[in-house]
Amino acid sequence: MALWPAKTNLQHLCMWGLWSRLPVGESLSERQISARLAGWHLFGDAAILRRTLVELGLVARSIGASVYQRMELPPDADAQALIRALHLRLG
Repeated sequence: MALWPAKTNLQHLCMWGLWSRLPVGESLSERQISARLAGWHLFGDAAILRRTLVELGLVARSIGASVYQRMELPPDADAQALIRALHLRLG
Protein backbone atom coordinates (compact mmCIF):
# COMPACT_ATOMS: atom_id res chain seq x y z
CA MET A 1 0.00 0.00 0.00
CA ALA A 2 1.64 3.22 -1.14
CA LEU A 3 -0.87 5.71 0.28
CA TRP A 4 -3.53 5.66 2.99
CA PRO A 5 -6.80 5.89 1.02
CA ALA A 6 -8.91 8.98 1.65
CA LYS A 7 -12.18 7.05 1.32
CA THR A 8 -13.22 5.04 4.35
CA ASN A 9 -14.63 2.16 2.31
CA LEU A 10 -11.25 1.75 0.57
CA GLN A 11 -9.43 1.91 3.90
CA HIS A 12 -11.64 -0.90 5.20
CA LEU A 13 -11.10 -3.00 2.09
CA CYS A 14 -7.32 -2.54 2.42
CA MET A 15 -7.51 -3.76 6.01
CA TRP A 16 -8.88 -7.08 4.79
CA GLY A 17 -5.82 -7.46 2.58
CA LEU A 18 -3.53 -6.86 5.55
CA TRP A 19 -5.66 -9.10 7.78
CA SER A 20 -5.25 -11.97 5.29
CA ARG A 21 -1.46 -11.79 5.67
CA LEU A 22 -1.47 -11.98 9.47
CA PRO A 23 -0.81 -15.41 10.99
CA VAL A 24 -3.83 -17.45 12.08
CA GLY A 25 -3.91 -18.30 15.78
CA GLU A 26 -0.63 -16.56 16.60
CA SER A 27 -0.25 -13.83 19.22
CA LEU A 28 1.95 -10.92 18.23
CA SER A 29 3.47 -8.18 20.33
CA GLU A 30 2.91 -4.57 19.32
CA ARG A 31 6.46 -4.50 17.98
CA GLN A 32 5.92 -7.67 15.93
CA ILE A 33 2.64 -6.58 14.36
CA SER A 34 4.07 -3.11 13.67
CA ALA A 35 7.09 -4.63 11.95
CA ARG A 36 4.89 -6.77 9.72
CA LEU A 37 2.61 -3.87 8.85
CA ALA A 38 5.61 -1.62 8.18
CA GLY A 39 6.81 -4.10 5.59
CA TRP A 40 3.45 -4.07 3.82
CA HIS A 41 2.96 -0.34 3.27
CA LEU A 42 4.99 2.63 2.06
CA PHE A 43 3.51 5.65 3.85
CA GLY A 44 5.23 5.08 7.20
CA ASP A 45 2.33 4.85 9.67
CA ALA A 46 1.91 1.33 11.04
CA ALA A 47 0.02 2.77 14.04
CA ILE A 48 -2.94 3.88 11.91
CA LEU A 49 -3.07 0.41 10.36
CA ARG A 50 -2.96 -1.30 13.78
CA ARG A 51 -5.68 0.97 15.16
CA THR A 52 -7.92 0.49 12.14
CA LEU A 53 -7.54 -3.30 12.23
CA VAL A 54 -8.59 -3.22 15.89
CA GLU A 55 -11.46 -0.76 15.31
CA LEU A 56 -12.86 -3.00 12.55
CA GLY A 57 -12.62 -6.06 14.80
CA LEU A 58 -10.19 -7.78 12.44
CA VAL A 59 -7.54 -7.88 15.17
CA ALA A 60 -8.04 -8.17 18.92
CA ARG A 61 -5.80 -6.17 21.22
CA SER A 62 -5.22 -7.01 24.86
CA ILE A 63 -5.64 -4.46 27.61
CA GLY A 64 -2.41 -2.49 27.60
CA ALA A 65 -1.92 -3.26 23.89
CA SER A 66 0.79 -5.82 24.58
CA VAL A 67 -0.75 -8.67 22.55
CA TYR A 68 -2.48 -8.61 19.16
CA GLN A 69 -4.24 -11.52 17.48
CA ARG A 70 -6.05 -11.91 14.17
CA MET A 71 -9.77 -12.54 14.58
CA GLU A 72 -11.33 -15.12 12.29
CA LEU A 73 -14.15 -13.36 10.48
CA PRO A 74 -15.74 -14.06 7.08
CA PRO A 75 -14.70 -11.44 4.50
CA ASP A 76 -17.45 -10.04 2.28
CA ALA A 77 -17.38 -10.66 -1.48
CA ASP A 78 -15.22 -7.61 -2.29
CA ALA A 79 -12.71 -8.49 0.43
CA GLN A 80 -12.59 -12.11 -0.77
CA ALA A 81 -11.82 -10.95 -4.31
CA LEU A 82 -9.05 -8.65 -3.06
CA ILE A 83 -7.55 -11.37 -0.88
CA ARG A 84 -7.53 -13.84 -3.78
CA ALA A 85 -5.86 -11.27 -6.06
CA LEU A 86 -3.24 -10.39 -3.45
CA HIS A 87 -2.39 -14.01 -2.74
CA LEU A 88 -2.06 -14.77 -6.46
CA ARG A 89 0.23 -11.77 -6.89
CA LEU A 90 2.30 -12.31 -3.75
CA GLY A 91 2.42 -16.07 -3.98
